[in-house]
Amino acid sequence: MQFPSLIGHAAQLYKIIKKSNQSAETLASDYFRSKKYIGSKERKFLSELVFASLRTASLIDYLSDNLSQLHPLQQSDYQKEIFACLSTCIIGKNEHYFNCEHLIQPAFGCSSVHEGIVQTLMQKADISSEAATLWIENVCNLYRQLSLIAEQYTDDLNNDLDTFSIICCMPRWIIESLQQSKMNNHSILTLCKSLYKSATVGIRVNSLAISIHTAFQIMQQHGIQCRVGQYAPDAIILLERVKLQDFPLYMNGSIEIQDEGSQLISLALNPESDWRILDYCAGAGGKTLHLAAMQQDQGEIISTDIEYSRLRELHFRSAKAQIRSIHIVSMQSKTSKDKKQKTLSYYKDACDAVLVDAPCTGMGTVRRMPMIKWRLEPKHVQKIVEKQSDILQKASEFVKPGGILIYATCSLLKEENGDIVHSFLQQNPDFLPDPLYHAYPQKTIEALDITKTQCDLSLLPSIHGTDGFFVSRMRRNA
Repeated sequence: MQFPSLIGHAAQLYKIIKKSNQSAETLASDYFRSKKYIGSKERKFLSELVFASLRTASLIDYLSDNLSQLHPLQQSDYQKEIFACLSTCIIGKNEHYFNCEHLIQPAFGCSSVHEGIVQTLMQKADISSEAATLWIENVCNLYRQLSLIAEQYTDDLNNDLDTFSIICCMPRWIIESLQQSKMNNHSILTLCKSLYKSATVGIRVNSLAISIHTAFQIMQQHGIQCRVGQYAPDAIILLERVKLQDFPLYMNGSIEIQDEGSQLISLALNPESDWRILDYCAGAGGKTLHLAAMQQDQGEIISTDIEYSRLRELHFRSAKAQIRSIHIVSMQSKTSKDKKQKTLSYYKDACDAVLVDAPCTGMGTVRRMPMIKWRLEPKHVQKIVEKQSDILQKASEFVKPGGILIYATCSLLKEENGDIVHSFLQQNPDFLPDPLYHAYPQKTIEALDITKTQCDLSLLPSIHGTDGFFVSRMRRNA
């Protein structure tokens, strides 16, 4: 497929995703399934281009709106989207967040991205190659102007928050929320620009099955480019996208896909091998499995979730990993048909530790799911915050005296993080902050510079390279 045609398909998919409320991944899968003539190399190019465009939508839409007036396309329903995707190719390469040169194939009919952009503009805007080159320069110049205004804003030389939010590729109200959390504008800009990039894929090695050293060696022997994680002792980071579904270590449960930041949540609990743990919002069970491995499968882990259907995958995953210490309990059931199976109420005041990985906005994962930030509204946050407070309060009832309570989210917003913990501690004087220093392994303490009195941790893509996470450790008075 020729480059101009690829840009046309990218523009179409970009528009479909932006106008829908369905997940971008689902829509992209449906789109490619409906167009079987698109080959695997074309799909890879289109997918990476469209998701890079979604992550930077406010920026490229601004550029597109301004440049569409100079060279309107002939009879196109996707004028704005075509210019937006071309802008991603240009700015993405210049700013090092989307360089698609390595994706260019001979079948695309061009030897470089620049040549492909020129071809597209000549064909779709009916302009000369010289005019196309000038168009590319105009994109770069307009971006530089916006960047200068944004830098001046960070230095308090102007108050143009609207332009700042365009460069940040973040809704204005979210920028204001980050400012209220005492984050300075330089840090906000750095954080938001880090969200331009695609996220790395994290692997957790199942220490019950294999050592990280052996797993790392096997992955390298199979040609998988990777490195050992910086913070979590069982983390491996993939340096390129790899399909792991047919990889032996994944198939037999020796490795799991889990962001390194997510692994730090389980590590904050630091369970002893014989502890009874309640994973109150277990979901698909990634942290449940990690906790079981940390306990050498010798403890008792109760897994539950508000949405019981989300726990179905945990049955399969725990069996694959040959873990027997996990027990799945319905949150709703007041009685059990199986007399040996205890209901959740049985465990009140009886758990050594409770983990609350609360449902949240997911703002820490916007590199993977970019539409989250564009669809989110303040009213949604308010509803989620109310739900989080309720969940944390109910979950705390299962912590026994002297036990540990962990609250965590994959959000960047203080309303879902520190504000929730602060409010909970005010209302529950029998709980106190508990230092992470005594929970984390030495590698983690040194890499994250954890202080002896630090009880919460915020992980940022701009600093740590992980998804955005928040974790707080508390202890109930004995």
